[in-house]
Amino acid sequence: HPQSKGFLDEVRMWHASLAGETIKSFKDLGLVNVHPNFEDVLAYYKFDRSYGSVVYDRSALRNDPYNVTENAGYQGVITSTDAEYLMWNNSINMNVPDSAPSPPPPPPPGMTASDGASLYFNGEDSMGVVEYHPAMTPEEVFTFEAWIRPENLDKYQQIVGISNDGWAIDLTCNLPSNNATDYQNTMCTNHSDGTIIFYQGHESVGCDAVVASNFTVMKNAWNHIAVTIVRGESVKFYINGTSAGTYTTSSGVEGTRVVTNDCLAMSNGTKYIDPRVGELHSYLTFGGYHGKCADDKIRCLFFTGHIDEVRFWEAELARKDIKFFMNYGVVSWHPNAGHIIAYYKFDRGYEIVAHEYFHTRGFDVELRTNRTDQIWDTNTSVAAPAIDPPTSPRPPPMPSPPPPEPFLPPAPPPKPRGMYEPRENEGNTAIYFDGSASYGKIHSTPRLTSFASTQALTVEAWIKPDTSGDEFARLQTIAMLGNLGWGVQLMCPHGSGFGCCGDHKMRAVGFFMDSKPNELTCKDTMSSDVGVDLNRWTHIAVVVNPRGWVEKFYYDVEAIAPSPPPPPSPPSPPPSSPSPSPPPSSPPS
Repeated sequence: HPQSKGFLDEVRMWHASLAGETIKSFKDLGLVNVHPNFEDVLAYYKFDRSYGSVVYDRSALRNDPYNVTENAGYQGVITSTDAEYLMWNNSINMNVPDSAPSPPPPPPPGMTASDGASLYFNGEDSMGVVEYHPAMTPEEVFTFEAWIRPENLDKYQQIVGISNDGWAIDLTCNLPSNNATDYQNTMCTNHSDGTIIFYQGHESVGCDAVVASNFTVMKNAWNHIAVTIVRGESVKFYINGTSAGTYTTSSGVEGTRVVTNDCLAMSNGTKYIDPRVGELHSYLTFGGYHGKCADDKIRCLFFTGHIDEVRFWEAELARKDIKFFMNYGVVSWHPNAGHIIAYYKFDRGYEIVAHEYFHTRGFDVELRTNRTDQIWDTNTSVAAPAIDPPTSPRPPPMPSPPPPEPFLPPAPPPKPRGMYEPRENEGNTAIYFDGSASYGKIHSTPRLTSFASTQALTVEAWIKPDTSGDEFARLQTIAMLGNLGWGVQLMCPHGSGFGCCGDHKMRAVGFFMDSKPNELTCKDTMSSDVGVDLNRWTHIAVVVNPRGWVEKFYYDVEAIAPSPPPPPSPPSPPPSSPSPSPPPSSPPS
C-alpha cells in the first residue's frame, strides 16, 4: 500500500457527516461529551497511550476503561521494520485538551442591570463624554433619536453635541428667565420653553436664527425626539413620531433660518485646551456642553433629567419609520439597519462607563459627576425591547451558561493484567511513519465495513508530512479500509512520483470508495482543490454523505471543494422489438 511519511495525531472517525462549524469548534479539543456528534464516534486515536506496539482506541475507554474485552473498540497494531526508530515522538505532537473549555468569567462587580435602566443628569455637574470619532460627523446625512424626560424647561440645556462648537441638539426656552444664568440669558430668546433646536456648528448664524421645532416637549414625561439633517438641504424635527418642523435651504422666518453646508461640522475652528490633559480635545457629550465647560462652569449648559435609547444613523430616517420603530430596540429588519452609527440603551455598563450596545471600539461613554449619587437610574427607563437582534452589526453576546461537566480522562489500565506497559514520558505524543515499512493495522469487523456504503462518514486528523532528505512525492495513505474499501490519502499529479495519477494537486486530500478497482480508480478519486503544507501541522477533515460522495474537504477548517462528480452512465440501448404501449397512467394526486 502507498505508505505515509510524517507525523499523525488526533485521528477521529465518525458515523456522521459533520458540519463545518462543528469541525471548526472542536478540532483543538479532544473527544468531549459536549460534542454534538459524541454518540456517533467510531474510533479515536490520540496516539498517547499504548502497550508494546498496540495503540488504544480512546473512544472505547468510556465504556471499557481497561480496554480488555473483545468489544473494547479498535485497537491498532503498529508494524515497523525498525522498532527503535519507530513511531512514538514525545517532542512533536498536537496537544489538545480532553475537556470542554471553561465557561467565561463572571462579569465584574457593579455591573448595571441588563435592561430597564436610563441615565440621569442632575443639571449641576453630570455629563457623559465620548472621545470624538469621525463617524459622529457624517459627510452628507445624519439622524439623531432619543427618549428624554426633562425635569425643567426654563433654561437652555444641551442634550447631545460635539465640543468646540460642533453640531448640537439642545433644549431652549423663552429667555430671559429667573432660573437661567447670565450666560444662558444671552442664548435664544424667541422660542417657547421646551423647544428642540439644531445648532449648526458655526458662527455665521445667530442663536435667534437657529432652526428649531414648532412644538415643545413635555416636562416630567418621556418624549421621543428625532432630528434628521441632510447637509446643505434640510433639517426636520419629530416629537413622539409627529413632524415638528421642517427647514430647507431657503425656508424659515424671512429666510434667515437656513441650512448651511457646514451644518454637520465638528468644530468652528476655536482652539480649546483641555486643562486636564493640556491639549486640544473634541468630544461627543451627553447632558452638557464640554467645549468650554472645564474652565467656565456656567457655560456647561447642563441638562436635568433622564436620557435613554439614543441612536445615531448615517441616513435620513422617514417619519413613518421613526414613529413605528421608536418603541422598539434596533431590529435587523429596520429599513436603515445597515446605516446605524451607534446605539446607547444605557442598560449595560460598569461603574462610570456606559457601553455602546454593539461594543463599537472607542464609543463607550465616560460618566462624569462630582456628586456621590449614581448617574444610573434602574427605576426609570423606556421599555424598548430588542424583539429581533440585529444581524449587522451584531449585538454583544450574552454570558453563556456553563457547559456540562467535562468527560474525565479514564483511569490507566491496571498493570496486574499485563496489558499495559507505560512508556517513558508518556502522554502528548504523536505517531511517526517512515514512509517505507511502518503502518498501523486494525482487525476488520462488520461495524467497520457496514458504514462504507450505507452510512455517512467523517474522518478527521492532524497531519504533518515530513521531508527528511529529498521531497517525498508519492501517493500516501492516511487511513483506509480493507482492499480499496475506502481510503483517505494524500494525492499527487501524474508523473511526479510513485502512485501519482490524474491531475490532482500535490498533497491534495483525496477520498476513494471503490470495491472494484480499475485503471481509472486513482485518476477519478475525489480530491481537494489545494494541497497540505510540508513540515507543518494541518488539520484535515473529509465529510462523506450516505451515498458515498464527498460533501466537503476541510483544510485547517476552511472548506475546499471536492472534485466534480463523474458523468452519468450512458443510457441503455433500446429493445430490439417494440413493446405494446402501456395504458395511460392517472396523474399523481
